[in-house]
Amino acid sequence: MEQQNQKKIRTLGITGSMGSGKSAARQILAQYIPTIDCDGINRELLQKDHEGWYALKQANLFYGDPNGDIDKQAMADAMFEDAQIRQKMEAILQPLIIQKMDEWMKQQNALCAVEVPLLFECDLQDHFDQVWTVVCEDQTALQRLEQGRKINPTEAKRRLALQYSPQKKAQQSHVVLHNDQDLPALQKQIENHLYQLQNDIKK
Repeated sequence: MEQQNQKKIRTLGITGSMGSGKSAARQILAQYIPTIDCDGINRELLQKDHEGWYALKQANLFYGDPNGDIDKQAMADAMFEDAQIRQKMEAILQPLIIQKMDEWMKQQNALCAVEVPLLFECDLQDHFDQVWTVVCEDQTALQRLEQGRKINPTEAKRRLALQYSPQKKAQQSHVVLHNDQDLPALQKQIENHLYQLQNDIKK
């Protein structure tokens, strides 16, 4: 990807496939710059009586528990099992998430980062000055998903197939972070890129 004038860089989009460690990368970045994640925005939108909660109810796509809250597991299962339901839900929730994300970035007066799981799939590259993608070997991702999120390998492979491949994401990114080792190794990469970026901004 053609290099941009780094003096203008203020927003970073952090992405990667399931199990790659993009959340870990954001948490490391949060030690140095303001960060936010789109999954967190989505969770807020889906709280009872919030915008996403109302929107799903109005569209008859509400999966609720006895208390009237969103049943997140039932909702996730429905999205992954039925492509039409997933598309309808995404069409409702994604614009709300993007709006909140853009509003947050506009409030920042220095370098900041947003974790966006489906950044490329949703064609959100133009919302950021740089895109950083976290990648790892397939087996590493499958192990993390099974151990950390209790998703069996068969189901994990099915869900990963719904996303762009790590290679495709990496090809469209400004920075690629390799995350097959431990957290200190990932942190070192991030610190090196962040140090260089902040130096370029100051020039």
